[in-house]
Amino acid sequence: MILGILFGGLSKLFFDGGNLTFDNQAFFYWLLPIIIFNAGYSLKRKDFFRNFTTIMLFAVAGTVVSALAYGLLTYFLYLAGVIRHLSKEAPLLDSLMFGALISAIDPVATLSIFQDVHAPTLLYNLVLGESLVNDASAIVLFRTFVSTQFSSSKYNDTSALFHCDTVQFCVISVASTALGFVVSLLCALVLKFIDSKSEYAKFELAFILISAYVAYAVGELLSLSGIMSLFFCGICNAHYGYYNSSQASKIGSRYALEALSFLAEIFVFGYLGMQVVLLDHKFDTGLILSAIPLCLISRAINIFPLSWLANKGR
Repeated sequence: MILGILFGGLSKLFFDGGNLTFDNQAFFYWLLPIIIFNAGYSLKRKDFFRNFTTIMLFAVAGTVVSALAYGLLTYFLYLAGVIRHLSKEAPLLDSLMFGALISAIDPVATLSIFQDVHAPTLLYNLVLGESLVNDASAIVLFRTFVSTQFSSSKYNDTSALFHCDTVQFCVISVASTALGFVVSLLCALVLKFIDSKSEYAKFELAFILISAYVAYAVGELLSLSGIMSLFFCGICNAHYGYYNSSQASKIGSRYALEALSFLAEIFVFGYLGMQVVLLDHKFDTGLILSAIPLCLISRAINIFPLSWLANKGR
């Protein structure tokens, strides 16, 4: 991101920075899929499925609770005049969309500290598992809010908005997960009948990549979440398709997916850094100052009740 900021600054200084544009569809259809698929494919499945119920509780229900809490608190601050730069037509919807975006967490620093202090293995696995799934959950929730089609008179009808979006989110999540499993099982079935000789490894790897994009494309065509389909397609592919592949394909698929995901992440963060410099931003002091306190409050509203509920089920 720092390199992106430097490159964006040089572009704005010496060239016409406005020509450096990026189609968001390219991000959603080419860069994001490989990142999400690799997250599922490289997942430590034993630890993940051993704590599957608790992880899904925090990653799905927790993400929804955190997003709604953050969105509502932001909306109340807007009504109080602390936050000013929300749309006049749909401030509640804007607040909820921002809450969905901010509810996704990056666990790199947290996991690093856990390793240094030798935190319990269970805690480490829960944070890691939640962080992998809640990215997909946050994207699904954000897209659900974006696609909400209410008349202007209903944008601020809180009960109608929550009821519609909650049902839609649950249906999309379940159907998308099922789609990912079905596509990956079909991929594993095909790989089972491919000759396991090493010269066919390139075809096996190609078929694994094709199955990933099929899961994503079909999910999007059916108005489901291609992201969630991709993630669970990656998990199931690593569990079934991986063991139906040749030895060369097993090694190659790991390194190829990690390399592609790494390059995609570099490009995404570099581009974000460029946009910090190239775009004309509107700064809202109230929104900036309230961001971290609201994050802490919304996470507390999420973590403490759900932790109590998870402990009751153990």
